[in-house]
Amino acid sequence: MSKEWPIKPISTFAKTSAGGTPSKAKKEFYENGSIPWLLSGEVSNPNITEATNFITEAGLKGSSAKIFPKDSVLVAMYGATAGEVGILRIEAATNQAVCAILPSDRHVPKYLYYYLLHAKPSLVAQAVGNAQPNISQQKIKALAVPLPPLDEQRKIVAILDEAFEGIDRARANVEANAQDAYMLFTTSVEEIISPEANEWTTGPLSTMVGPVSTGPFGSLLHKSDYVENEIPLVNPANIINGKITPDLRKTVSRDTLKKLSSYVLEKDDIVVGRRGEMGRCAVVTADQAGWLCGTGSFFIRPNKNIAPKLVAYLLRSPSFVRKLELASTGATMANLSNRVLGELQISLPAQAIQERLLDQIAELEDKSFSLSRIMLEKLKALSNLRQSLLQKAFAGELT
Repeated sequence: MSKEWPIKPISTFAKTSAGGTPSKAKKEFYENGSIPWLLSGEVSNPNITEATNFITEAGLKGSSAKIFPKDSVLVAMYGATAGEVGILRIEAATNQAVCAILPSDRHVPKYLYYYLLHAKPSLVAQAVGNAQPNISQQKIKALAVPLPPLDEQRKIVAILDEAFEGIDRARANVEANAQDAYMLFTTSVEEIISPEANEWTTGPLSTMVGPVSTGPFGSLLHKSDYVENEIPLVNPANIINGKITPDLRKTVSRDTLKKLSSYVLEKDDIVVGRRGEMGRCAVVTADQAGWLCGTGSFFIRPNKNIAPKLVAYLLRSPSFVRKLELASTGATMANLSNRVLGELQISLPAQAIQERLLDQIAELEDKSFSLSRIMLEKLKALSNLRQSLLQKAFAGELT
């Protein structure tokens, strides 16, 4: 650390405050709201310019929520997003899981943002709780920050901005290569699962595989039912490259899950996106059983003698995706009904052949995973480079 830089707790050079959540039971706190209201999962961005949720003036006055000024640095304090950091570029309120560090004449917001990125592992390590880690506002206020003159802070920000832009470009290239590798794998899988006339049987999907059920519509599941860090929903956006990736910013409570028990997913259920990009499909794993089918998805509980993974590969294949696109309706967003999906023709082989094909796909998948591991190692190296640059920046080695 540069000996010329004083080290100061955040509380000595900036004010901090936590947000609040208006009562979900009062519609007047949310309906037609115009005040941006951020959740902790929305703060991992150095340029926060919009929100997905809004509250009313009544909601602001009837709760501990408050409007934070532009250039406030936000830190997520609870749950899976604990330690995430961002900068407000608009005036906005937040929920109670966010700590705002208000602007001051002693720090550059982006400098503090970068320092908090650097300090994130240390902050998270101090978090209390297991399932729901908690970084208290007191720990954030007590965090010691090297505080060079403002001109020096701006120089550090300029150097890190340029370096991180280069790292982001390299990361985008690696991710594009990984997507290309996945598409090659998908094409190869389609060659393996092409029907053989004498060994495959064709019929409606609902007959060949199982009945198609639609997730709970908006009349059953409302926006106000969403909470953070509880039971995940599976919507199309959560199905990426044949795998389910939860969004812990949009989950439901156990009470809501109990009310919607008929939409709770089981192991080996096949989840299919019903709107937006066609072909999003995945099989529910054992650790995902008990999650909730989202409003934008279908789920199929396969009949006996059906290999769910093979069906999922078929539904994701380019030829079947084209069927889905032709069957969908909607001018602005493609949409399917469970009836239309259930009536689409699908070809399946006997159970013994299903297993043989899955073995072939598994062999191909092993080769694909080897390539994926190389990509992941490159991404890890880029992440390590980011941390190394942050370490050097706040050790006074970049200026």
